[in-house]
Amino acid sequence: MLFTEIVVDTYQDPTKKLFTYEVPEALAKKIRPGDLVEVPFGKRTVDGFVYQITAKPPKIKTKPIKNIKRRGVFTPNQIKIAHWLSSYYATPPLDCLKCQIPGKGERYTEGKESEITTLLLVPYTTHVKLKAFTLTRAERKTTLVGSRSAVFTPLPNLRKIIIEEPENWVYKDERSPYYHAKQVAQKRSELEGLKLELHYLIPRVEDFPSVNLSGLRFPTRKVELVDLKKERETGNFSPLSLAVVNAFAQGKRALAYVVSRGVKEEVAQAIKAGGLDINQVEIAGAEILTSVGKIFDTTAVVDTDTLFNLPDFRVHEKLLLTIAKLSRLVTGSILVQTANIDHPLFKELETNNLKNFYHRELEARKPFLYPPFGVLAKLEFSAKTTIKVNLEAEKLYETLTHDSRLPTDNIFISPPYPPYTKPRGKAQLNITVKARTYHDLQKILALVPPTWRVIVDPESLL
Repeated sequence: MLFTEIVVDTYQDPTKKLFTYEVPEALAKKIRPGDLVEVPFGKRTVDGFVYQITAKPPKIKTKPIKNIKRRGVFTPNQIKIAHWLSSYYATPPLDCLKCQIPGKGERYTEGKESEITTLLLVPYTTHVKLKAFTLTRAERKTTLVGSRSAVFTPLPNLRKIIIEEPENWVYKDERSPYYHAKQVAQKRSELEGLKLELHYLIPRVEDFPSVNLSGLRFPTRKVELVDLKKERETGNFSPLSLAVVNAFAQGKRALAYVVSRGVKEEVAQAIKAGGLDINQVEIAGAEILTSVGKIFDTTAVVDTDTLFNLPDFRVHEKLLLTIAKLSRLVTGSILVQTANIDHPLFKELETNNLKNFYHRELEARKPFLYPPFGVLAKLEFSAKTTIKVNLEAEKLYETLTHDSRLPTDNIFISPPYPPYTKPRGKAQLNITVKARTYHDLQKILALVPPTWRVIVDPESLL
């Protein structure tokens, strides 16, 4: 007799991820992983997906599945990807299947499914059609261009996956299973024997050891540094330095890039006070980086230090990437205002010294087990009351720091701490977990209750 593990597609106890059922003899030769079936679930009959089939009988009494409702909802490779997602990101199998369902995200092709040999991922949905029409007509027949979720598209004759800007954190899904499209593409390439091309704008620090930097230059216009300390010494406490006001006055179209939305109004007032035409200066934040067709004569990063001063180990990398993205929107120079002008990062920006930047960042990360020297997870618990959150956080912290099975030399568990941005209407505490190897991280995550949100490879620990 065969047995099957089913991912039940209904609300269930979060501590239970899979349910075992008997396979009736009449269905034994038909059933396959990925099929949609009907199963008894308490007093109800519900849908479920076949996750795994085995001849090994379970230790508990089982009920038979009722019937196969639809064959091959998920391909064998999608089931393998789901197994990997669930294990790697420590998330429920149901989430790992549902994130692969097509009709999500933006995608474009002019070919039939059987004709597509190349999957091309771009970070922003607004760039999908734009990128597609940079291809030849023949390439549009054999290429599927898509955003993040297109990485799961089942394509029977796929040979290659290309990812534009794989360092971009837009590829990291903010919903369970919190996957990153680059990691999924790497796993899919391994399973299906595909060629994988990663077209970096600026590699992340942890990617540096595996990236060939020969010929790679910082893709930016000239960076001019503005020392805000000197501006303050001259009595200028405006958010815009004299150098920025003069640069804006000389151009027809300028961009004042702000990290924090809270300074927009202050910047607008400074533009007017400087005698500039407010209609010639656009004030924008990260949303401008996804725009299509906008070009400026000059741009200035107004509140650089808002980002620079965040207690985030990726902050220098993010600033570098922001400057690189802004360079695609400007024909002139990029002015960077900072009160930390003596920091090596700003000299590296000014002199286009990528190699020095990466080596310095790697040396800074190594003692603290930050990637690529360790793997990270952020654990989050939220509830309506502070008492409950504190109790659960203290309980988990005690468990993780006193479990004798964990290799204390290779891991780090932070005390509970509040998030940088507090969720509305809830209390929340986070715990950061660092481990030298992914195997050690899995040992830690196995002790985390399912009521906690687990984010492996988070963009930020804040």
